[in-house]
Amino acid sequence: MRKTCERYKASKFDRDTFEASNAYITLHKAAKKYFNEHSSAKNSRLSSISQLKEQWALLEKQRHPLYSEYKEANQKFKDLCTEKSNVSRLLGAEQNRERPRCAGIEI
Repeated sequence: MRKTCERYKASKFDRDTFEASNAYITLHKAAKKYFNEHSSAKNSRLSSISQLKEQWALLEKQRHPLYSEYKEANQKFKDLCTEKSNVSRLLGAEQNRERPRCAGIEI
């Protein structure tokens, strides 16, 4: 996409070149406009690798306890789904051989 825009610029903004690759040029202009609007004067550069690694480590620390909660909730959901299936079988409800769906169970 960038090469297309460079080719358009090299052709001195020729109308035929623009029409031939209008979608790419428009997309490039929109992306550039968005980036320029969302980067302030002091934050005009991207973060360094070390800063990104630090942010990743922080997010990893926050994720770990949340993932444990997720695993517990997921296991509880599976247990409730199994119980629902067992109760349905015992009461003789619907003799479908499909796997039961547990959409109505609140965790």
